[in-house]
Amino acid sequence: HPSGLTNDLLFLFEPRPPLPFIKPEKKPAPKLPMTGLAAYIEHFASPDDAENYAPNPPKPLPKRKERKALKAKARKERGEAALKVALAAWDPKGEKLTPEQRDEEGKTKDPYHTLFVSRLDYKTTEGDLRAAFERYGKIESVKLVTVKGSDKPRGYAFLEYSSSREMKDAYREADGTKILDRKVCVDVERGRTVESWRPMRLGGGRGGDGRRPKPKKGSRLLSRGGFGGDPRDA
Repeated sequence: HPSGLTNDLLFLFEPRPPLPFIKPEKKPAPKLPMTGLAAYIEHFASPDDAENYAPNPPKPLPKRKERKALKAKARKERGEAALKVALAAWDPKGEKLTPEQRDEEGKTKDPYHTLFVSRLDYKTTEGDLRAAFERYGKIESVKLVTVKGSDKPRGYAFLEYSSSREMKDAYREADGTKILDRKVCVDVERGRTVESWRPMRLGGGRGGDGRRPKPKKGSRLLSRGGFGGDPRDA
């Protein structure tokens, strides 16, 4: 053989025999019954019946601005409905909570001795809080609030002092204290001490900046300006 292979190896490369041809079976084409329209004339609308005979004019499609306005209106209505349900279920004093649920939500014994600390670094521990706030008085308990059903911190805590005087000293002097290189915000516990107060998720709170990093001065607003430009320059 020109390739120099032995017969045993050439046998491995021999093609298989072709498949036998089998003629397909002929299936009879289905015959549909052919009927006229005379039997259905009575179901058509008469020209004398103006209500059913005249075609309904097509409704014009809303323009882009109108569609955006309708979507915004529907989104607002859904938000208002969800807020109404959340306000009805909100229990700031914890009267409907079990002792375990009260501990999970950070409820202390005396709200007038309690200091609220927010904007905490997620790595903050109870020891970090005691080291930063025990200079103002004796701390009875520290409750770092976590996400329900997990140990993930939510970035705020409640500190209960032994007296309201110590809590007020911390409230006046500790705002802006740095813990783990992050300035924290302190406040009294308004949920159980101020009747008309609402948390931020229910449209209240003290406001302020969130955890998102601020864009640097002079940087382009990529997410708002399309190709990197500021939409206000258009």
